[in-house]
Amino acid sequence: MISYWTSNLEKADFRYRQKPSPISFLFTYGLCIACSYLLFRFSAFISGAIGDLLALLRLPKPGLLAELPVGKFLSIPFFYVGIRTLFWNMMSYYEIEPTRIRLMTGYLTRREQFIPLSDVYEVSFTQNLIEAPFRIGTLVLKTRSGQLSLRGVYRIAQVVEDLRKRISYF
Repeated sequence: MISYWTSNLEKADFRYRQKPSPISFLFTYGLCIACSYLLFRFSAFISGAIGDLLALLRLPKPGLLAELPVGKFLSIPFFYVGIRTLFWNMMSYYEIEPTRIRLMTGYLTRREQFIPLSDVYEVSFTQNLIEAPFRIGTLVLKTRSGQLSLRGVYRIAQVVEDLRKRISYF
């Protein structure tokens, strides 16, 4: 993928195309992997604890339910969210052009969205502790129809500065 950013905004080749940074999603990946692993690994312990809880509450122990690997079933949603986020990150990209912003998002199906720069009236960004050393962040655009956030934007401060210059021309 070609990625460039021209600081001279009057040029016609003002363009920025990039995939979202995986660093912005590290917390999601880590949480999903850790929860899936722990639930899967300690599935027998979780099933035993549920059986003990039923005995403590003096409820009859269901025969089949007591033998099910409950932790393995509970790990499925965490695994699903982690894989879905990974696929979304791999399949998505954003492109900033002289007159519009183009978003291609999705994890199984693609969705294309265009935002004219003439509709944007405020540009800002946020960063967390993991993103700041890498100069990555979330681009926040306020438009007439609402607010749009783009996670994982590389060189976020430069992008915001150049976009602010660009939207002041409209």
